[in-house]
Amino acid sequence: MPQLNPRLINETSDVQWTVTVNSVHIVAYKIWIKPPGSEAWETIATGTNTDDKDDLGTFKATKGTEFSYWYGIGSTQPNTQYNIDIELQQDGIRLVNGAMNESDMVNDDGVARVLQIVTLE
Repeated sequence: MPQLNPRLINETSDVQWTVTVNSVHIVAYKIWIKPPGSEAWETIATGTNTDDKDDLGTFKATKGTEFSYWYGIGSTQPNTQYNIDIELQQDGIRLVNGAMNESDMVNDDGVARVLQIVTLE
């Protein structure tokens, strides 16, 4: 499902992202940004909900920055519903349209993939 473009509060504060898995699935993720006018995507995070790292971080952004995330979702139980949130904040305040939810079913093999791109306004 396409996501709405988040709106920055300002162009000086870092943007904080947080990934939260709300189901029993194992989720690998990768997050990129692409500044306005750039052709190159920069990887800002990779991880899983089962590693020892916090599933959060920060990045600098101005209006027009593209933000992309990919999830690889797995389960030993086929055809079960996954539910994953990613939230963008500045100065502890969630951005308008900064709460993005992905919820669907894994396939018969217990696998699903999600790729989204939004542009920060």
